[in-house]
Amino acid sequence: AVMGNGGREATVKTEVTLPNNNKGPGSVDYTMYRTAQGWKVFNVTVEGASLVTVYRNQFSQEINKTGVDGLIKLLQNKNSGTVSTSSKG
Repeated sequence: AVMGNGGREATVKTEVTLPNNNKGPGSVDYTMYRTAQGWKVFNVTVEGASLVTVYRNQFSQEINKTGVDGLIKLLQNKNSGTVSTSSKG
């Protein structure tokens, strides 16, 4: 782990190897922050792509289309497994 921010932040670097993968291991890095309740993951980077950045961009697009209420409804639907594909024509 690479420590930072006075010992309150750590990046855990891992390599993941999938069966039948000719490309070799892939990198998955977990950025963690120490809280009063213990260490919490606040970002995951897969092959250099930050999931926080990816989701921030997706959320911004959804907010621009349907507003914050639309984003919340979309996330609720995804979590319940009932995502609809209706369009607003």
